Amino acid sequence: MKLKSAHICNFRSIVDIDNIDLEERLTVLIGKNEQGKTTLLKALASFDPNYSYVASDLPNHLSTTLNERPKAEIPIVTLWFLPTFEDHHKLKDILPDIGSIDTFKITKYFDGHYMYNSVGSDGTEAPIRFAPPDISKQVEAIAHAVEALRGKLSAHTTRQPSFAPNKAQADSQLDARSGPTRLDSSEGFLRCNPCGL
Repeated sequence: MKLKSAHICNFRSIVDIDNIDLEERLTVLIGKNEQGKTTLLKALASFDPNYSYVASDLPNHLSTTLNERPKAEIPIVTLWFLPTFEDHHKLKDILPDIGSIDTFKITKYFDGHYMYNSVGSDGTEAPIRFAPPDISKQVEAIAHAVEALRGKLSAHTTRQPSFAPNKAQADSQLDARSGPTRLDSSEGFLRCNPCGL
């Protein structure tokens, strides 16, 4: 991924700087002392997941207004990344529409969470959609384990007649673990396993 541009807002002395174009080889910041060059670089560095924003990171004159808003609604840094040919090749299996993605737009908010969007060549934005993983081998392994356990329980019922009254309950538990809604669908996987770039 190549960093293409940035947008910084609500960070220290920076209220809103949009359309910061970053050149591929060299980008130069020019300005007088105390004009925000270091703050701009620190804002870019704050995009790191290990950086946690604190109240003093908000502009002083806006802190009262911003403190009334939920932290999850205060954007700080937005970066646009241009995928390379290698990225297209690596991501084709998990991002089915990678061919139509021009850039990735990622915004970090004051509470530390990120919002991931794709931007098409026509400028339209959409949340990044990942392809569901192929879990058919794991599902098959679970189904085999359930059937093996069912066979052992049947054999145990024959050896220990006192277990027979409990077999129906054990079978219902096994059926619940191997039914089509449990094993044949990966629906909901991405909700509980969010991905980052």
